[in-house]
Amino acid sequence: MKITILASSNDVLEQLKAVFQKNVGGDEFTYLQRSNHLLELDRMDLDSINILVVDSKQVEPADLKAIADVALNRMKPAVFYLCESYSEKQLIDLMRAGISEVIHLPLNGGSQALLDAVERIRQRHGVVAAYKTRAKVLSFISSKGGAGATFVASNVGYALAETIGKKVLLIDLHTQYGDAAFHLSNIPSNSSISDVVKEPYLDSMMIVSASIRITNNYFILQSPDHPSKSVGILPSHIANLIAVAGQDYDYIIFDLPNLLNAIVMQALDLSQKVFIVTNPTISYLKALTHMIGLFNELAYASGKINIVLNRLDHIGGLNQKKVEEVITRPVQFTIAEDGARAVESISIGTPIVKLYPDEAISQSIQAIVASICGEKMKSEKKSFLTSIFSQ
Repeated sequence: MKITILASSNDVLEQLKAVFQKNVGGDEFTYLQRSNHLLELDRMDLDSINILVVDSKQVEPADLKAIADVALNRMKPAVFYLCESYSEKQLIDLMRAGISEVIHLPLNGGSQALLDAVERIRQRHGVVAAYKTRAKVLSFISSKGGAGATFVASNVGYALAETIGKKVLLIDLHTQYGDAAFHLSNIPSNSSISDVVKEPYLDSMMIVSASIRITNNYFILQSPDHPSKSVGILPSHIANLIAVAGQDYDYIIFDLPNLLNAIVMQALDLSQKVFIVTNPTISYLKALTHMIGLFNELAYASGKINIVLNRLDHIGGLNQKKVEEVITRPVQFTIAEDGARAVESISIGTPIVKLYPDEAISQSIQAIVASICGEKMKSEKKSFLTSIFSQ
C-alpha cells in the first residue's frame, strides 16, 4: 500500500519514520510536513494514496474541515488522526469527517497500535474488494434503556425470515450482557460476536459457526457473556463483519445499546434504516428528543430515521397525537401494549410473532416488516375447514 505521513513537526516526522521502519509489509512511504500548520491536501494525489497519517496536539476544526472535504467523497485514502486528547463529541466529529482511526499521542511504547491500524486497513481493503454486499442493514436502538428495542429487533428479524422468507442475521452489539438471544431461544450457546469479529481472515463459515441458528433462515450473533471479551472490538471490525456477512444474508439487523460510542456510530452509519424505539412517557420522549437532535447534527437523512412507539395505550402513557406534539415529528410505527404476552414470549425464548401471530402486538411488528421489504405479509391464518382437516 501507499502510505503518506503529514507530520506537524520534524520531530514527529522522525518518530513516525522510526515506527514505520518496523513495518514489513513492503509498503511505499511518503513523508511530508505541514506548511504553516495547514494540511493543504490539494498538493497530494489522494487517489493514489491508501493511508494518510496526520498528527496534531489537539483536534483542530480546520483539520476536520479539510479532511471532510476530501474523505467523504472518495474511497481512498483511509485517514489516521494522531492526537494527544479528544472528547466524546470530538470523537464523533472525527468519525463524521471520515477519519478511519484515531490514535493517542505520544506513541512511546504504543507504536504497535499504529501498525495494527495499518494492518486493519490492509485487511479491510482486501475484504471490501473480495465481497459484494447484498444485505440491507437495519439498526434498532432504544431512546432510553428499557424501551423494548431488543424485543422489536428480534421479532422483526424473525418475521422477515419466516413470514417473508428472507435470510437474516441479527447482531447483538451490547458489549455488557446483551440478551437478544434469550428473546429467540432457550438453548444456551457459548459462542458470540467476540469469537469472530477480530479475526484477520474473517469468512462466512466463521460467522455461521459463531452464530445461533434460530431457524433455517434466521441466525443471531449474540453479545459476549462478559464485558472483558468485548475489549479490542473496533469500528473497523464491524465494517469488515458487514462486508463479509453481507454477501450471504438479505438483511443484517443490529440490536444496539443506548450508548453512542464509536462502535455504535459505525453500525448506525452502515445502516440504511435506523429504528428508534421509545415509550409514551415523558422521560422516554425527552431522551428521544435528544437522540433525534444528535442524529440531526450527524446529518442523517430524515428518511433514514424511524420512530417506533412501543407500548401504545399503556396505562398512564400519552396517546400518539400527544407524543407527536412533544417530539415535533411524526411517529412512523406503533406497537400495541400487551405486557403479559410479551413477558411470556421472552420467558420461554419464543418470538411473539410465532407465539401469538394474530394478536395486535404481532400485527404491529408485521407492519414494520411490510414497510421494510415492501411485500405484503403472508397470512398464517387457517380457514375453518383447513383447521379441522389438519388436526
